[in-house]
Amino acid sequence: MKSPKFINGLTDDVQIAEAFADFFSKTCTSVNHNQNSRLQRIHHGMRVNYVGDPLLDMYKFYAELVESVTSKMKHGKAAGLDELSIEHVVNSYPVLIAILAKLFNLVMFLGHIPHGFRLSYTVPLPKEENTRNTIDSYRGISISPILSKMFEQCVLTRYSKFLSSSPNQFGFKKGSSCGHAIYSVRKVVEHYTNGGSTVNVCLLDFLKALTK
Repeated sequence: MKSPKFINGLTDDVQIAEAFADFFSKTCTSVNHNQNSRLQRIHHGMRVNYVGDPLLDMYKFYAELVESVTSKMKHGKAAGLDELSIEHVVNSYPVLIAILAKLFNLVMFLGHIPHGFRLSYTVPLPKEENTRNTIDSYRGISISPILSKMFEQCVLTRYSKFLSSSPNQFGFKKGSSCGHAIYSVRKVVEHYTNGGSTVNVCLLDFLKALTK
């Protein structure tokens, strides 16, 4: 799909890019700076005396795990800022897999994420039935470095049983969708209405709530 050249009344590519950058940056901006600072202080205070469990052999990353993660990653995806893609890893010398396993273990042991793993860029994609050509009718996706993605998949594979979430959360979870959330709301409403009660429902657009 060819991108339109008219966004929010702007036609200059640089101005459009700057407008998108300003819009998407608000997504990662704290709504309440005082609350954000308070939580950061609490976090840093807890980290000072924190001692985690020892890194057992069963939780280490081995070449077999890295190779398995590599084979499951989709091809043909955009490269990160380092211009590397999964094709570079797949077609490299096999010893790279063993080197990456050692690197990922060092990251876990030292508790330090390489700076390059944190860098990504955002690409705006039009939402379904986008006919307005306004900035808020686009969604942003972040393109992360391929090595960072591989590390994340290794962590998810090894530590998935520790990464639980509330059963009331439906978004950003594998096997969960809006359909599950709608079903849950419907069953709750039916429970109260069948008992003779009334139910008041309030719907909030969180995107607009966090960007105003």
